[in-house]
Amino acid sequence: MYDLDPFNMINAKFDALTNVLAKKMEDLSMLVSSSSSAGSSQQVAYAEGTTSCGVDYGEQAYIKKPVESEETLSFKASAPTYPLTDIDAATDGFNHRRVIGKGRLGTVYAALLPREELVAVKRIHPSLVLSNAGCGFSSILKTLSLAQHPNILPILGFSQAPGERIIVMEFVDMASLDFHLHENSDGGFLLDWSSRLRVAAGAARGLEYLHERMAPNVIHGCFKASNILLDVKFSARVCDYGLSFLAPKERRYVAGCVDEEYWREIGGGPCKASDVYGFGVVLLELLTGRRMRKGYL
Repeated sequence: MYDLDPFNMINAKFDALTNVLAKKMEDLSMLVSSSSSAGSSQQVAYAEGTTSCGVDYGEQAYIKKPVESEETLSFKASAPTYPLTDIDAATDGFNHRRVIGKGRLGTVYAALLPREELVAVKRIHPSLVLSNAGCGFSSILKTLSLAQHPNILPILGFSQAPGERIIVMEFVDMASLDFHLHENSDGGFLLDWSSRLRVAAGAARGLEYLHERMAPNVIHGCFKASNILLDVKFSARVCDYGLSFLAPKERRYVAGCVDEEYWREIGGGPCKASDVYGFGVVLLELLTGRRMRKGYL
């Protein structure tokens, strides 16, 4: 006769699953040991739909050959502090001929560091520096510089002195999404539908990384097309993340990119929801080719 006691059936299934789990863990241990002894640097990758131990709900498991992922990144230390004299020399005394961009937070210069490293240097507007003198600039930049993702523009360093706040970033060969959509006469040709889909997906991955995988989570605060840079492969690189503390009441460059709740006196300000709203605006610009102006396309 069959044992129809539900508790006995559950216990039997649990024992069977435990045995399979133990066997797979033993196989996994042998595989890791053999890989280590052979000097291999490969890691074990688990298939989607399995538990963290590689056991699925059908009591079957498999281990597939690892594929190098863009998410597999090494540990990154916080960014160093640069002497202001080094930044001054790298930008040729903040020469106006080195200017490659201007925005709500400051002016961006192309700079050449002592080791012939080409970088982008953002010089924060003096008025913002004076109004945020005690904001903890260095500690915030050290935290933001830990961001490491293919769709995030890295912060390489920073500098501060009386009346000066400088952010050193990786230099991107191409311009922003805003430029290619609205100012480049060849933008429509260069940004075909497959490219626009790739840009949207990359920007979404970058934003998701900031919101869910950075510790602590990072709110962008001004997610818009001009803060999405495109490299030579038209891959999205999100920049200017987490810097809203420098201009908490600035409306000129933010209007239309955030929801109305952003401006509330109580409970307002940058949040994940306002970033997602900004992402939605970017999607509309990608679809229509129109620029957002004061909340209208």
